[in-house]
Amino acid sequence: MKDDKVLLILLGAMAVISVLLLMPFLSYALFAITLAVISYPLYTRFKSSLKFAPLSAIVLIILLILIIIIPSIYITITVFNQARDIITNIGASQFKDVQQLEATLNGVLGVQLNFATPFRIWILDFSSTIRSYILANIFDLTKYIINFLAGASLTLFIMFYLFVDGKEIVESLKSHFPIEDEYKNRLFSRAYRTIQGLFLGFFLTALLQGMLGGLGYFLFGVPNVILLSVLTAAFSLVPFIGPPIVYVPASIYLMLNGNTLAGVGLFLYSILLISNIDNIVRPWVVRFRSKIHPLSVILGVIGGISILGFIGLFVGPLIITLFLETLDVYQMAKNKKQN
Repeated sequence: MKDDKVLLILLGAMAVISVLLLMPFLSYALFAITLAVISYPLYTRFKSSLKFAPLSAIVLIILLILIIIIPSIYITITVFNQARDIITNIGASQFKDVQQLEATLNGVLGVQLNFATPFRIWILDFSSTIRSYILANIFDLTKYIINFLAGASLTLFIMFYLFVDGKEIVESLKSHFPIEDEYKNRLFSRAYRTIQGLFLGFFLTALLQGMLGGLGYFLFGVPNVILLSVLTAAFSLVPFIGPPIVYVPASIYLMLNGNTLAGVGLFLYSILLISNIDNIVRPWVVRFRSKIHPLSVILGVIGGISILGFIGLFVGPLIITLFLETLDVYQMAKNKKQN
């Protein structure tokens, strides 16, 4: 009995030390696990065709690089160039728009408003602040690129071993759970479905909203379509904010430039199509694939992002779901024991 207590204390201490050692790489490991779980069915197909696990893993990883990383680099460069052009040219065009608005309001209201000049001073100060910030942090860009490449390499390295040794790793984890096989399988199956449901629900929604947003910005004549499309997709992942933070200013921009009909059209288009996807597609996919209650998703996302950053988008709801599932398993085991 005494030896068991010593062993448990030693096990707990080693677990804490291991977590501390892995903490700097935790987000990469969790992201690798998420991608591996999502793409594992595709890996099994490659493996059945190629008959060699390491080669199948390498082929799939190369395919993921071609599908995800290369387009992401292109989009990032395009977004950077469009953002740079906006920052470089900010000031004159915005001042002209506000002057037009001021003249229109003065004519309609019959009063002499004077907000264009203060706005011009503010916008010039704002653009100067942005330029100064970029110049001051331009040297950090190299550090960010190196960190990204190192993180991406680590993620791919982890994914390779998750593909090749995934079944053995899962079976090893199961063997250390002191519960019946029925309950182990239920917990691991729920974790698998939850990760799939969250990933597909969030990213499918973000992709659709970004694409529909880009189509709307193009049709209604908003400039910098790719930049706004990426921002629309990115903000769709942010709770309580979402795409309106992008398409509402874009609609106002069109109205300020005299394109009132286009501005109203973009706003209605965005409300009916872009925002409704968030209300229909995401809840349906997440609930259908993983049976998660929307409240668990919201609370998990907020808590996960606040603690773990971006990867908390998936880990937060996953932890809450597994906690609730563990309670169900405990109740089932308790009822089984009583009967």
